[in-house]
Amino acid sequence: MNTLTNVFEEEPVKNSIILDKEWFNRQTAGSTQFLADPFIFIEDSTHYIFFEHQAEGNANIGLLTSRNGEDFQFEGDILDEDFHLSFPQVFKWDGDYYMLPESKQSGNVLLYKADSFPRKWSVSDTLIKDVTFKDPAILISDSIKLISVSDENLKQTIYSSKSLTGPWVKSDNFKERYGDETRAGGNFFQVGDEWFLPLQRNNRGYGSGISLYKLKYTNKEIKFEKYAESYLDKIDTLKWFNRGMHHLSVLPYKGRFKIVFDGDIKSPEKERIANWKASLKYNFYDLRRIFIE
Repeated sequence: MNTLTNVFEEEPVKNSIILDKEWFNRQTAGSTQFLADPFIFIEDSTHYIFFEHQAEGNANIGLLTSRNGEDFQFEGDILDEDFHLSFPQVFKWDGDYYMLPESKQSGNVLLYKADSFPRKWSVSDTLIKDVTFKDPAILISDSIKLISVSDENLKQTIYSSKSLTGPWVKSDNFKERYGDETRAGGNFFQVGDEWFLPLQRNNRGYGSGISLYKLKYTNKEIKFEKYAESYLDKIDTLKWFNRGMHHLSVLPYKGRFKIVFDGDIKSPEKERIANWKASLKYNFYDLRRIFIE
């Protein structure tokens, strides 16, 4: 985690607080396989980090809290389903707390509402039915309401609505994008009057890095323009980020920006071969996109 004055000009990882798997297992005496997809939410000075927690079986949603933004403690898993959960975006709307995680294995895009924030959640609505979308990133403001999704074929689609509860429909104002940098790698965030979205850069295999895209939104057209390529990338000198980085959550807070991110450690040779194959997949789709777009 880090605090930045200018999210675009400062080094995002420099002088950051790193909470790795080894730190986590020292706190819990557990057998965590990985922590991923952290999202930050702050209220009354308490810092909440909601994240994908993989121990045994399907991944659940875990929670870390801190009163000072530096010393964190694990509060346990706060959402456990019989299907895989990840990408737990938490936001407040009209006085209520919501979470939009990836719920692909359920076959729907599910919206959760806090029964007792931050530890008790239940399904509030099904926003998009009969789909298997990855990492749905939601933007909810007074003037814009949209969800960016990606499917198994690396196709990015936008759904829009007039209210949080829908109906959510595929937007005809967005030309679907294919290939790399089409899957959300974090939340929409606002700088001034402009909105940005981190998208996963997988040119060296899944989890290579994060690029930032600016949202161009009018009543007639929705587009994403690349703003910062490889905003997050591998860091050879840091063990936990020496293979790549795959997620970024940004929260404007008291005139600055709180950010959290995750990364990946170099894998054994057989896993590197798998990533090499994955990079071919993403680059193939990028080539395909040239002819489609």
